[in-house]
Formats: sequence, structure tokens, C-alpha cells
Amino acid sequence: LECINKTLPEVEVKMVFRQHKLQFDPPLEDIRMRHAKDFLNTFLGLPLRMKGVSDLSERPGFFQPIMDANTAGIAKVYSAAEGLFAQLSDELKKFSDWMAIGSVADLEEFVDEHLAEVADWELNFKMLKGAARDVERLPNE
Repeated sequence: LECINKTLPEVEVKMVFRQHKLQFDPPLEDIRMRHAKDFLNTFLGLPLRMKGVSDLSERPGFFQPIMDANTAGIAKVYSAAEGLFAQLSDELKKFSDWMAIGSVADLEEFVDEHLAEVADWELNFKMLKGAARDVERLPNE
């Protein structure tokens, strides 16, 4: 039961730079809702929807004890899912520094204000070259 998050189908999530910030497409909250609704609730709710083969097992809630006996396991499933979403959020944070320049409204004004000396320019060019090398190492997908 605790391994259900590993067996569910993968969901494609893209990082996009939109509205001057790095974000997920689809948004993280949409992914979280879809994961809970479409996958976890559907799978974990199976005992509530199951019907048996005898008249006694046909009545609603007959298999409820299955869920009642596994509340700790169900809690672990939801906790593990939240852990996956935390990992996803951490991935976004890794690249948010790279997008800082995109959040500047007027780039020319920013440059005039912050780069006054030749040493400022040299330092920023070195940092830019290092960032370019880091980008080349990123996987394409």
C-alpha cells in the first residue's frame, strides 16, 4: 500500500517562465488535486465501492473494515505523496535564481544602477559563463 505512489502513471510537468516568474505547467495545485482525486482516492476508495458475490457482501460498507484496518497505511500513502510534491517544489527552487534577471522590469535601468565599475562587469560575465556551463549539463527533457 505504501508503494502506490511508485506504481501510478507518470504525469508530465514542465517548468515555464511566465509572468516574470518560474512556475509549473500545469500548476502544482492542479497536479496535487488531480493526483489525489484521480489516483489516490480512486485506488484507496476501492473497498468502499466493491461489491461481493454473496447477498451479505452486496450491502454498502461491507468492505469498510479493510479501510479501517489500514488507516496508518493510508496516511503513509498521502504523506508520501506530499513528499513527492515537496521534491517537485524543490526542483523549481533550484532554478529560480537563474530566472532572476527575467523578473527585472527595466533591464537597462537595472544595469545602469548596479554595474558601475569594470570589475562589476567582469564578475557578472564570469558568473554568466559559469551559468552557461551549468545549463549545458542539464538534460533536454
